[in-house]
Amino acid sequence: GRLVTIESVAGIRERAGQFTEIWFAEPVPAAAFDGLDDVRDLTIDGRFLRCVVEGTADALIKRAATFTVERVNSRPPDLETIFLAYYGEAGMENNRGGNHDAA
Repeated sequence: GRLVTIESVAGIRERAGQFTEIWFAEPVPAAAFDGLDDVRDLTIDGRFLRCVVEGTADALIKRAATFTVERVNSRPPDLETIFLAYYGEAGMENNRGGNHDAA
């Protein structure tokens, strides 16, 4: 095993961001949400927006408010998702280093 981080659960959750989903009354253009501060992994499918907000949701909410918003859902990731994100990052770093042992 390898130690990935030493941090409180609250700290890890905070850094992981909030999964945020917004449903609009009409389809929205993806370009309208380009370059927002504290927003990553943003996808838009017609009337549905999904992203991760790290920090404040202010920029996202203000931009969304320029359209008719039907519903907003925001939730922290569960601990399993956070663990898998750390595990995946650690695994990617190990594989990048060329450390491949033959079986």
